[in-house]
Amino acid sequence: LTVDDFDPYDRAVLYHSQGAYKEAEEFYNKALAKVERNLGTDHFKLAEILTKLAELHRAVERYDKAEMLLLQALKIFQRMQHRAVLTTYAVLADLYIFQERHSEAEDLFVQAMAIIEDAAGVRQSDQLSIMGGYEKLLEATGRKLEAEKMRAKLRNIRKRTKSFQAIIQKPVRPESV
Repeated sequence: LTVDDFDPYDRAVLYHSQGAYKEAEEFYNKALAKVERNLGTDHFKLAEILTKLAELHRAVERYDKAEMLLLQALKIFQRMQHRAVLTTYAVLADLYIFQERHSEAEDLFVQAMAIIEDAAGVRQSDQLSIMGGYEKLLEATGRKLEAEKMRAKLRNIRKRTKSFQAIIQKPVRPESV
């Protein structure tokens, strides 16, 4: 098995993980073309590749390109009503925080928090990611009281999770005969 045997997306991920960004970008673009050709422009896989390509652009400080790709992926996830909307909000908000575009980041966190509150079945990892990112933003903008309230909510969720896990992992003793 050689590198040439891999799908363009797999090769892109491999090169990306090795810091070979030029090669990774080339194969992400090949993977995008292949997915668009075979699956169309509204497919989950396309949005996934756009997100990975955005991560690459952020790593090489092409922030405008990263933002454009994330917004494109977000539109696809929103049309699909896919839970990856929350992850994309978090990644995009983190990009905005990095660029000190705090107002735009907060708008995304507020939208994500509304989804979390309204939707049943939101993965806890998504919830913790959004809330943790929002707490980081609140702290960075000097809103310490709001940040502390968010930390308290995060601690409460983690505490409930540990309690629940302890209950379901508790060994069951066989009844004595």
